[in-house]
Amino acid sequence: MQRGQANLVALVVGVLLVGAAVTLAVGAGADAFARADRSPAEARLAASLADRLVSPRGPLAARENVVRADAVANVTGDVCPATTACRVTVGDTTVAAAGTPAGGTTVRRIVVVADTHSQTRTGRATRLSGGGPALSLPRGTTTGSLTIRAPDCARVRTVRAGGRVILHAPRGLNGTYRVSPPGGEGTALSFTGRDCRPPQPVAAVVRVEAVRITEPAVMAVTVDA
Repeated sequence: MQRGQANLVALVVGVLLVGAAVTLAVGAGADAFARADRSPAEARLAASLADRLVSPRGPLAARENVVRADAVANVTGDVCPATTACRVTVGDTTVAAAGTPAGGTTVRRIVVVADTHSQTRTGRATRLSGGGPALSLPRGTTTGSLTIRAPDCARVRTVRAGGRVILHAPRGLNGTYRVSPPGGEGTALSFTGRDCRPPQPVAAVVRVEAVRITEPAVMAVTVDA
C-alpha cells in the first residue's frame, strides 16, 4: 500500500521542490547572518509552526510539503501560536496573520501548491476470471473509497490498480473500502475472483480524490514573540 504512494505525483513534487530549493538557496547565506542575532525561542517557535503546516497531518497539507490550494485560501490566524504575533505567507500573499509582527524571526519552507478535487466514477466488470479493467482513474489519484457490489454467485477476491494489488480477501470483497491506488495517467482498476455461471455484472463505484500540481512556492512563517 505504501509503495502505491510513490507515484507520478511524488515524482513531479520532487522535481518542483528541487528546482525551488536552488532558487531559495541563493538567499540562504544572508539569512543565516540575519538570524544570528535573533531570539532562539522565536526561531524554534517559527520552525515548529512551519513544520506543522507542511506536515502530512497539518491543516494545509495534501501530503508532505504539498499544500492544498483551497486550505491555503481559507486558513485563518488561528494557526498562529496564542499570544504571539505571527504572519504566514505563501509566495507574495499573506494567508494568515495574528497581531502585527514588528520584526521577529522568519523561517521558510519550500512547498508545492496543489488543487484537490473529488469525483465519482462507476464501472462494471463482467469477466472476473479474466481480470478485465472496469474503471480508469484520473491522473494524480491519491486516495478514494471503492464500493463493490457483487451478486451472490460471484466472489471478488482481488482488486488491482495499475497492476498492483490494493485489496485482497480470499473470502470475497463486498462493501466499501478505503484505497490508495498508485497514480498515473490511465491507471485502471481490475477485478479478479470467482465469476457466476453464466457471468453476471459486478458493479463498482469509486470516489477518488485527485491532486493536480499547480506551482512551487515558498512558505514563510514570521514569529515575533
